[in-house]
Amino acid sequence: MNHYPLVSIIIPAYKADNYIQEALDSVHNQTYPNWEVIVVEDAWKDRTEEIVQQFSAQVGENRVKFLRHEVNQGLAATRNTGIAIASGEYIALLDHDDIWLPEYLTHLIAALELNQSDFAYSGVTMFNETVDELWICAPNEDDLNNFPASLFYHRNFITPSATVIRRAVFDKIGFFNAGLRSCEDYEFWLRCARANCTFSYVTGNLCRYRKHGVSLSNDSEVMSQTLLSVIKQNLNWETVPYALKCKRLVGVYRQIIYVKASKSIVDTLSFVMQEWWESPIKVQMVKTSLKAIATNLLKPSAV
Repeated sequence: MNHYPLVSIIIPAYKADNYIQEALDSVHNQTYPNWEVIVVEDAWKDRTEEIVQQFSAQVGENRVKFLRHEVNQGLAATRNTGIAIASGEYIALLDHDDIWLPEYLTHLIAALELNQSDFAYSGVTMFNETVDELWICAPNEDDLNNFPASLFYHRNFITPSATVIRRAVFDKIGFFNAGLRSCEDYEFWLRCARANCTFSYVTGNLCRYRKHGVSLSNDSEVMSQTLLSVIKQNLNWETVPYALKCKRLVGVYRQIIYVKASKSIVDTLSFVMQEWWESPIKVQMVKTSLKAIATNLLKPSAV
């Protein structure tokens, strides 16, 4: 590449001091030369600012910005704060506990420039403190062949820390939905797709995503409820066939119902009755509910 447009790297931080050094080191090790880092700490004070200041002294103060929210606002709003002050033509998202491989930005920016795309992403290697490779999160052949509809009806195979997006996209469709405390990334990807943004997938797992016990993603019921609201908002998307919309709804309802049934049959029935009036898959909902309730009623009690 002879042209290196500025990339603004947005790192939201919360209780980040145990991991953010690795994220910053992975930025410093990029083969792509033209970047700035914006770290936004979400109303938590630990050693993060000190670590960022040391990094700034190492790479140049003009390349690093640090801000702190006085009141906790959540991940979406924290990303938005960084994006709002970004100077780059491209926005790269990097969570404080994730890591990029050295060629990450070079490959994704090359794809954006070559294809004149709005959005580039790569696959991700999931890892934790004891296992170097838990699994790979990346689109399969069906996902790519049926994109963007596959993003709705299959699964969210795009990870925030593995995305680079043109700044113009945020100017066009808005920022992340700060009202969502989970699934805010998925809602934004769907918004991009529905606005006819162009996507480029870069082969290879160029990002490492850290899984650990304090992750928000562990609260499956909250995430499933939020996911349901996002799916409902997009049921009028004509790109996705009706049958596949129903299949997606069945999957999400199943997640919620089984979690609820393991805790309270009354709450399960209340949820089903609430959803009944607007759901296009009433029969499937009843079958799933009865099966979940029966499973939990017949479960042997602890002695």
